[in-house]
Amino acid sequence: MPRVRRSKANDEEVSTVARGVTPYFLRLYVAGSTPKSTQAIQIVKDLCASFPRGRFKYEVIDLYQAPGLARQDNIVAVPCLVKVHPAPRRAFVGITENTNRMILKLGLPIRGNHRSETKRR
Repeated sequence: MPRVRRSKANDEEVSTVARGVTPYFLRLYVAGSTPKSTQAIQIVKDLCASFPRGRFKYEVIDLYQAPGLARQDNIVAVPCLVKVHPAPRRAFVGITENTNRMILKLGLPIRGNHRSETKRR
C-alpha cells in the first residue's frame, strides 16, 4: 500500500479551521475554457478567498473532460455552482459577480468580506 505524504501546507490549512466548524465544499461545473468559464472560476476563487482560509474548498469540473459527472449533481446548464457539503445540497446556475446573491441562494454563511446590499425603493 503506498504511503500518503502530507505537506505542511495541508497541515496549516486544516489547523486554520476552528474545531467543530465544518468546511464548505463547492463544486463548479464549466464547459471548456470559454471566457464565461474562466470568469466563473475567477468569481468562485474570489468568493472562497474572501472567507477565512480553509473554510471553503472547491473543485472545478470541466464537462468536456468528465461528462458523466453532470448526472451526479443533475446538471443541465453551465456554469453551475453546487454546494455539496454540508447538507442540504443547493445549486446556483449561472455565475454572477453579485456574490451576495450566490451566498444567499446557496445557503452559505454571510460572514466574509462581503458588503450587504440594501434595496432602494
